[in-house]
Amino acid sequence: MKLTILREAYDEPRVPLLPTEIRKLSQMGAEIHIETGLGKTLAIADENYLEAGALLETDRHFLLQEAEILLCLQAPAPAELKQLKPGSWLIGLLHPFFAPEPLQTCLEQKLEALPMELLPRISRAQSMDMLTSQASLAGYVAAILAANHLPLIMPLMNTPAGTLSPARVLVIGAGVAGLQAIATARRLGARVEGYDLRPEAREQILSLGARLLELPELKAAQTSDGYVASLNSNALEAQQSALSQALKRFDCIITTAQIFGRPAPQIITRAMLKNMRPGTLIIDQAIESGGNVEGSVAGQESLIEGIRILGWPQLARRVPLHASQMLSANFYYLLQAFWNAETKCFQPERDPELLNGMRACHAGQLTHPRLRERWKEWL
Repeated sequence: MKLTILREAYDEPRVPLLPTEIRKLSQMGAEIHIETGLGKTLAIADENYLEAGALLETDRHFLLQEAEILLCLQAPAPAELKQLKPGSWLIGLLHPFFAPEPLQTCLEQKLEALPMELLPRISRAQSMDMLTSQASLAGYVAAILAANHLPLIMPLMNTPAGTLSPARVLVIGAGVAGLQAIATARRLGARVEGYDLRPEAREQILSLGARLLELPELKAAQTSDGYVASLNSNALEAQQSALSQALKRFDCIITTAQIFGRPAPQIITRAMLKNMRPGTLIIDQAIESGGNVEGSVAGQESLIEGIRILGWPQLARRVPLHASQMLSANFYYLLQAFWNAETKCFQPERDPELLNGMRACHAGQLTHPRLRERWKEWL
């Protein structure tokens, strides 16, 4: 069965599969076709892929026409997806809740789509979880960006000229990205506080040596996916009111709060920005799903009411080698779970729990319950 990997778009430095995993898949019996220059962004030569067992091809059109399984980090353009044969498998980060075009094309072409975002949150799927692997790196990068862009240093420093106080950092959202941001900022010497509505997140924040931002009692349930459940308008207003006074104390705020399959909650409003100290830095790490800060713009640095807001998406791209190592392992473990060792074929039906949990499209029909709810107008 032909497994195909194309070069990603110009703004994507990460690579879906590295030679290490190519070699493992080749030994399993996979026939792997890659576009020349696949690893160029990581300074990995085509020869390394050849030695691992991959077959190189310069003709992107030919690769698409012959592909049976296409791995990607971003879905190819609709014009390219239309070159795939009906029944081909598309596996990758497809952004199924916010990017309708790839899904619509998969339905029209009767492609089998497996968005990695829909991977079931079960223990044996942890090694395949791309959202977690990339969120962890994004949290690290967010803390490093804070250190680079603050007009002061992170740690306490005693000098002959006097004592420099540590930076005060608040991390909103104690999911995977938030916890990594807390841990990294702590290692850099900042005085870190964490805030999350979920009661179970309190212990995780404290375990990293950070303090809890104490606000009036306001709780939200955790969904089965590990995300905070969305708040009603009254609860959100109460949260914003309580936060508004607390934000004045911080030099930097990193926001990471997201709701699975929905736009990110707006936690910091323009009125709250006006109430903060000028020069405060905010890193809106939830910008890919709309952002937690009113006025933040994806891909831009904004200055609103004297507050600097970094709305840079896909922070894991800033450490592309380690990000690619994790993505490559995630893809490998997924393919291994779906691989029939006896026939040496891709056979996803052998693991129905995984398949049914993440399959978006089948035979021209939208199959995933959450996507059917999200795109009701297609039904």
